Amino acid sequence: MSDNLHSALHEAYAVSRGTRATQFLFSLSLNPPPNEKVSVDEFEAAITTIEQKLGLDNQPRAIVFHEK
Repeated sequence: MSDNLHSALHEAYAVSRGTRATQFLFSLSLNPPPNEKVSVDEFEAAITTIEQKLGLDNQPRAIVFHEK
């Protein structure tokens, strides 16, 4: 298992090559309104909910937090 984002993405692609996957990566961007404060826990809860609704729970994932 990778310990950095770059390697993790290469790993995900390599794993997908041995499956019937047609898309090895799903990307999502969450942006709260500029005047709202959202905690890391709230972001993680939203991500988990989205994964479940899309049937992606229990799949490998990488989450990158950054500020604009």
